[in-house]
Amino acid sequence: LDSLAEESHLFEQFFAPAIPTQPSFTTTFTGQLPTTHGIVAHRGRWHLDDSAPFLPEILKQHGYATAAVDNLADQHQPWFSRGFETYLNPRQPGTYPDCFLYNEAAINWLEHHGQDPFLLCLHYWDPHTPYMPPPHYRSLFYEGDPTTTNRGSLDRFYNRPLRDWWVSDWLDRMAEEWPNAQGKHITDLEFIRSQYDAEVRCADDGIKELTGALDRLGILDDTAILVFGDHGEELGEHGVFFDHHGLYDTNIHVPLLVKWPDGNLRGKRHSGLAQHTDIAPTLLDA
Repeated sequence: LDSLAEESHLFEQFFAPAIPTQPSFTTTFTGQLPTTHGIVAHRGRWHLDDSAPFLPEILKQHGYATAAVDNLADQHQPWFSRGFETYLNPRQPGTYPDCFLYNEAAINWLEHHGQDPFLLCLHYWDPHTPYMPPPHYRSLFYEGDPTTTNRGSLDRFYNRPLRDWWVSDWLDRMAEEWPNAQGKHITDLEFIRSQYDAEVRCADDGIKELTGALDRLGILDDTAILVFGDHGEELGEHGVFFDHHGLYDTNIHVPLLVKWPDGNLRGKRHSGLAQHTDIAPTLLDA
């Protein structure tokens, strides 16, 4: 990500006008605010109107090959498949595959379509609850025993977990898999934060693998690359544990890197306000 940023426009004040995922991605693809497109929450009764503009649909109509590697259309809302000729979902219900499985599908598609004008939307889930990076990443940012350290730091979470399975199938499983753990339960908030960091590092390696594939195919310098988050995460700040609801900066202030073909204006930083509503019209203008 740091190397990519040196070649990119980096937006320091990029904010999500809507969270969580469904409103945010709908805003990204339509270029419209939620008060216009109507998608303001998960599992709402409102559906995106067929007349709403949709970035993949517009590009497909203009001859672009379009693909998504994601699960939003299959497991969330059907409109997320609009305009995508190919929709690849590596994620089975109840599983959280890492970015490398998404890359495998994406790179295979690029090998067949990368020489054509294309739009590829690749949705990594690594820095997202539950934070369970591949085992070799887990000790990168943490030392010690998370089942005996910093006792009490997670009491508020355990007293009221957002989802019960976060204890049984996530944290207790992490405790069981941690080498030489003395206890059965994770007690250290900093351990969970370290696993979020490890997930970011995993995604970082995934981006490196993907850009390496673009380079190998000879299309890296001809491809616009956008890296952004649809929402942030609360890691215990403001009494919210491992989720993304509320209007604090931890939830709505997210990264955006834009690398234009040929490295135009390399390493330029922007301090003005930018939002997800800007992405679709900017790409279409380009």
